[in-house]
This record gives sequence, C-alpha cells and structure tokens, in this order.
Amino acid sequence: MSMAQTTICLDWGGVIVRICSSFQQATARAGLELRPLPASPEAIDERGRLIHAYETGMLTSDAFFDRLSNAVGGVYTPDELRMVHDAWLIEEYPGARDLIEDLRAAGLHTALLSNTNPRHYQRSLGADFSAIQRLDVRLLSHEIGVAKPDARAFGEVRRTVACERIIYFDDRPEHVSAARASGLLAYRVDPEGDPPAQVRMILADLDILRLQHR
Repeated sequence: MSMAQTTICLDWGGVIVRICSSFQQATARAGLELRPLPASPEAIDERGRLIHAYETGMLTSDAFFDRLSNAVGGVYTPDELRMVHDAWLIEEYPGARDLIEDLRAAGLHTALLSNTNPRHYQRSLGADFSAIQRLDVRLLSHEIGVAKPDARAFGEVRRTVACERIIYFDDRPEHVSAARASGLLAYRVDPEGDPPAQVRMILADLDILRLQHR
C-alpha cells in the first residue's frame, strides 16, 4: 500500500498538546482556590450535558460559561470558569510539530479529530499551540456537531479523508475502541509519557515512518 493511501489521524489533547487531567489541576493552574461543587447525580449530569453541548457547537462560549456557573450554584463565576478553562491547555508536547512535519515530508496525509470547543481552538491559532494548523485536515467536534466516542465522528473522518487506510491515535481507551469499531486502525498513547515518540514507534513498527532522532 502506498503512502498516499494512508492517513495519520491524531487527537489533540493528550497526543499533540498536554492538558490538565482534572478540574482540580486546572483550578490550581488558574490560581484559584478549589471550592466544593454540587455533587448530586443531577448536578454532575447537567455539567456533562453543558460540556457536550459546548463541544458540539450548540452553545457559544459566553452562554456556556454563564450556564456552567449557574449549574455549579455560583461557586465559580463565569469569568473564573473562563480562567480554569484557559488553564486546561498546558503546552504542546516537545516533538509534536516535528512529528507532523516528518509525517508530511514522508508523503503521508495527516488529519486531526478532536473533541474541542471554539475557545480552545482559538488558542491553536497562536504560536504556543500551532502544531495542529500544520495538519492537512482538521475535524473539530464543535464544527462537525458530533463528539467522540460517537461513531458518527469516526464516520466523518472516513468520509472526509476518503483514504484506504486510516491510522488513528488517541489517549482515551473508549475513543480507541470506538475508532476500531468504525474500521480505523487505532492505537492508544499514554499522555503522561511522550506521545509524539510513541506515535513514531508505532508507525515504525508498521513500517510507515522511519524512526528519527532529533
């Protein structure tokens, strides 16, 4: 199978960019004190619904933070929640940009499939988080209206890239399982390790990309 028939599709958070693993971590990075959130099943479900709505383009950023503040009983103001939200993105993994450049130089088609939102994606337009702008195709949950692990998200990848073989990398096991069920060749990377190096090693094992030491 030639290189042109292969697409390397990457997740963003946990693969290209290091992100916070918890609300507690993001709150600390934002310089705010940790305050107890409403813990009833209904309150937790409502927060989950709001996040899903935001990530699938059903809420603007202002509406999301206003409603989320209400959903936590005003424990955090909308502006404080914006601070926590912005703190969630930590840094691009060292080597992420080099990985993408090497994939392209090898003649491989590249793509992104990310559960994200307008505010986080806007950050990717700046110099600190710009690696994803180098990918050929960017499929963002808030633009395509569906989020992983929904099979429709992976169907959108297949429809958009129209490629014989799609190799997908994600840090979440449930997303990897859903990708495989949708016909993608999918692998999990450990976000606490070195995801770009892990991607390189897997592709080297598949005889797709030669290992390079920079």
